[in-house]
Amino acid sequence: MEGEGRGRWALGLLRTFDAGEFAGWEKVGSGGFGQVYKVRHVHWKTWLAIKCSPSLHVDDRERM
Repeated sequence: MEGEGRGRWALGLLRTFDAGEFAGWEKVGSGGFGQVYKVRHVHWKTWLAIKCSPSLHVDDRERM
């Protein structure tokens, strides 16, 4: 179909963001897989949800 796939996210096109690009960090949830925050992107002027995965402990990194 013509135009199929437009507007869809392709895997591998993820980028990292700097925490300074966001304002108004409000924790909305947490669990075993990390915390979720409601934030406002400074330049895009949109509200987003950001999931912060738990980091590995130093001991865990050394075992890998």
